[in-house]
Amino acid sequence: MGRPAMPVQLHLAKGNTRGLTKAEIEARQAHEEKLRSGNTNPKQAPEVRDNEHAKKMFSRLKKLYKDIDYVEALDENAINRYCMIHAEHIELRQFRQGLIDQINAPGADIDWETRVELLDRLTKLEVRIEKKREMMIKLEDRLFLNPTARVKNVPKKAKQKAADPNADLFD
Repeated sequence: MGRPAMPVQLHLAKGNTRGLTKAEIEARQAHEEKLRSGNTNPKQAPEVRDNEHAKKMFSRLKKLYKDIDYVEALDENAINRYCMIHAEHIELRQFRQGLIDQINAPGADIDWETRVELLDRLTKLEVRIEKKREMMIKLEDRLFLNPTARVKNVPKKAKQKAADPNADLFD
């Protein structure tokens, strides 16, 4: 399987290493332009606004995407989803660390079976969250909700028939 295509602007910035023709470049630019909405200002979802960690990540991404015209309002669902996953990941790590501190605290009178049960629950929770993340990433790719997936949707070259100079003789 080949590599996914780069946006034409990035390809040209690197020096047209594949040697795309002017017609190919124009066709790819036209196709990429069709996928744009023109609005480059994604908005926060209410759940992102209510979560401190997600809100910080959204602000960070918005600053990063400020000068990139390829990321736009069509991507706001993917950006909001990423921010929520990031916040859940931080909260899960904090919960895990608190649980470990509680179990290992000096003077904590927790029997071994309870410790094993708590750590087993935590492991199962982490596995479920990881599966959820993988499903969301696959869904974003299928629905072209992220810039990488849209770049992969660059059309293949149309095959042109070579003009036969002797075609007029056989009409």
